[in-house]
Amino acid sequence: MESFLAYLTAIERSPNTVKAYTHDLKDWWSYLDGRGLDWKLVDLEVVAAFVA
Repeated sequence: MESFLAYLTAIERSPNTVKAYTHDLKDWWSYLDGRGLDWKLVDLEVVAAFVA
């Protein structure tokens, strides 16, 4: 996650964009962790439940 955020900064994305990604990715990882899910095995159903 940190390397992706560094990449966004390196390509001069807005600090607000980087901050938003940081927040959303933190929520995503917390969601997966709270359900005991491995990110490598996530399917569309899991993503849809997260977005909902």
